[in-house]
Amino acid sequence: MKLSRNILVIDDETRWLRTIDMLLNRHIPEARTYTCENSRQALQLINDLDIALVLLDLNMPALDGRQLLRDIREHAPYVRVIVLTGLNETEIAVECMKQGAYDFITKTSSTDQLLIGVRRAMEMIGLERRYHQIKEGFFNRMNLSAFDRILTTDIKMHDCFTFAAALHDSREPILIEGEIGTGKHMFAEALQQQVCPEFPLLTLSVADISPQMLEQKLFGVTNQAGLLDMAGSGFLLLAHLSLASEETQRVLTQLCQRKRYFPQGSLRETALKCRLLFSATGTT
Repeated sequence: MKLSRNILVIDDETRWLRTIDMLLNRHIPEARTYTCENSRQALQLINDLDIALVLLDLNMPALDGRQLLRDIREHAPYVRVIVLTGLNETEIAVECMKQGAYDFITKTSSTDQLLIGVRRAMEMIGLERRYHQIKEGFFNRMNLSAFDRILTTDIKMHDCFTFAAALHDSREPILIEGEIGTGKHMFAEALQQQVCPEFPLLTLSVADISPQMLEQKLFGVTNQAGLLDMAGSGFLLLAHLSLASEETQRVLTQLCQRKRYFPQGSLRETALKCRLLFSATGTT
């Protein structure tokens, strides 16, 4: 199962679709948003576009939203549905949740409430799909030749290899923890070779680095790309996390949570494309 981030907004109001499309593209750039005015085409689009989340209007002329919800739950059970309602449809929306909708949001809600609901749904989808990825990885034979340089007879380490390889589609940060000399950097190199060998593994030590210098190196400065851009769609290893200051860890935490950043001197946010690896000694 792929870790899809595609969103489909289904509504027969063209202006509303255009507004939601612009809103999601601006504030959730890591997801790709599609729109649909004809509800009869929705199921086909969900299948063709590998949709993970549907924002569904209840009142549509071609196919009623409640019937479409039932069809989605039957034919695409892994797709989450957020019902979009009018002011007088709350009872209907609650009934839709009993039928399998993930949440409902009124069209008069603030944009912040809408974005919070969408992000919460996408986080849940990510957790569910990663669970199935890991489950499939453990029960299916996987090619783990990238880890051949790490010599071990510990069955727990072999489980770690399988677990890491099963997360090949995940964009979530990964923490590699162990004592000095246990091969954390070698594990990171193997993971990079397993998942995206076409990209280099870039490394930055975050020990004793000021937050200002960290932001310059990660986000870049005028006419000079930062490490987040240089890593492309590959991995960036941020080493010695346990030795980083609290302020530096705060900057990194915000980056992991938002998955967006402002290059210095820019007024527009940039979506995080690379994958973040962290290494630490002991408990951070």
